[in-house]
Amino acid sequence: MMNQELILTLAYERKTTPSNERVSHTLHFFHRNKPVPLPQWKKNNKNQKQNRTKRVVVTDSVSERATELLMANAALRNVKVLPNSANMEEARHRVFQFFRTACRSLPSVMEIYNLYDVVSVSELRSSVSSQIRKNIHVTDPKVIDMLLFKGMEELKNVVDHSKQRHHIIGQYVVGQQVQDSATKDQGTSTFLKNFYNTNYF
Repeated sequence: MMNQELILTLAYERKTTPSNERVSHTLHFFHRNKPVPLPQWKKNNKNQKQNRTKRVVVTDSVSERATELLMANAALRNVKVLPNSANMEEARHRVFQFFRTACRSLPSVMEIYNLYDVVSVSELRSSVSSQIRKNIHVTDPKVIDMLLFKGMEELKNVVDHSKQRHHIIGQYVVGQQVQDSATKDQGTSTFLKNFYNTNYF
């Protein structure tokens, strides 16, 4: 289809009324020498209806646009979900690829939600990495693919401005600070935890 010349047949019916003239256009695409049959117009009144058919060779830009539209429609029909990762190496590669994509979108997220006065890009990056590291214990590639799908959906929602500023601050800024304070003293003894809690200096 791309190599064949697209010809545009412009069939229009001209309707005349006492107040104004109206022209309705119907466009038909077809291959060279294979025209699409045009509808047979009823000619009840010669004064009201005139039927004409014109052949116009499409210019390069119009033919390219028509080809793009046809290919886009074909691509939409062939959209499939990516196959599951075959092994852990492939799943690991996909996780790193997702992390790179998320880190590259962080400056635009900062701009969209106006987060410069609250958090820096490096802090958001560490928040994203900690969200990924929360599931470091998962070893099943199918589960990793499911978590990646959820992460991509979350990233798309954030970038598409489906969330508001307080959602981002609550989930990735304040939530991260609370999580850091909870895990900061994880390896220390209960005596030291109590000592740090009661002695402020």
